[in-house]
Formats: sequence, C-alpha cells, structure tokens
Amino acid sequence: MTAENADTTLATNSEKFDSLNSNVPTISLKEHPDTSLNGLALLNWSSIENTVKQGIQLIEDDKDDYSYCVITNVSRSESVKMLRYPGSSKNEFAKFILTKNDKAKTANSIQLGIVNIETSNGTKLDTKIADFMLKHGLSEGDFTTEGLFKVFTNKIDDFETNGFLKRFNMPSYQAKYYFENNVLIKIEIGFDYP
Repeated sequence: MTAENADTTLATNSEKFDSLNSNVPTISLKEHPDTSLNGLALLNWSSIENTVKQGIQLIEDDKDDYSYCVITNVSRSESVKMLRYPGSSKNEFAKFILTKNDKAKTANSIQLGIVNIETSNGTKLDTKIADFMLKHGLSEGDFTTEGLFKVFTNKIDDFETNGFLKRFNMPSYQAKYYFENNVLIKIEIGFDYP
C-alpha cells in the first residue's frame, strides 16, 4: 500500500467513525444536569417515599456533618448515600453519592429491586470514559485529575440568571464523575449547602 492509499484509507475510516458518532445524540450536562437516580429525585420527598416503600431510617454519626440514608441495588453491589441537610423536610435529600458497594458499610441500608443504579441522563457505574465523553459532548480538556482519578465536574452557581437553580431555590449545584483506569467508579450529584 502506498502512502497515498494509506492516507485515503485513514480518511475514509475517520469519516465512517465520525458519521457513526454523529448519530449518537449528545446530552449536555450543563443544560440537563443529573437530578435523580432511578426515580429518587433531589429535594423531592414524594419521589423518595414512592420509591422507598419500607420507610427511611436516617443515620447520624460523628463522622458526617449531615444525616443520611443508604440504599443499595438488588445485588448490593452499588450503594447510594443520600444526604439530608439541616432544615430540610422529612425525606428530602439534597445530595446523592453513588459508589460500588462496601458491604461492611451497608448494615443499615435499604435494598431496592433495582439491577443497576443510573442517573437521570442514563449514566451508570462502570461506564467507560470514552462513552461518557461521547454521550455528553466532552473532551479530555473537560476533565481534571484528583489523585488517581480523572474527574468531570459540572458546577452551576449562577443563581441570579439560572432557572434550574431558581426552581430548586438553591445557590449552587455540583455533579462530579470519578473515573479510575478510564472506568466510572463514583458519581456525586446534588446541591451545595446554602
């Protein structure tokens, strides 16, 4: 194969790849921030009560600033720590932290009949970073490094002009997606304590 033929083949393959990727709709996390996990919605007590039928038992300990509840998927391989801020209504949680489950920490957890826990935009743990970037129209430059992790942070803090923040009456929102070895291992979504 000549150099000219190789360049033509590369260009053709690149065009095929681009045309395949152009058919994948992107979801902007700035325009459509993640606000729920499998029907459990931030600051929405009725979504919690409708999803968690057995009732919420809040945990309070000296290690955490806020009371919380832990739920797991059906296999207990994934868990969500739901944080409740002081002054919030009963069963109203402002932040969710989704991780692979540490079984030792889920003695007081509530098990739901969910196979995989996912965000309102369909993101699940174990998602590959390339798939995440493609789905949300991101590039390598959108990520930072925190220790061993590549992290994408979606911070919304323009309360005066942002309808999303005004709707929830919260000063700022932040979502962080942590990747280790290019695989999503942790998701934090929620509002900052005012």
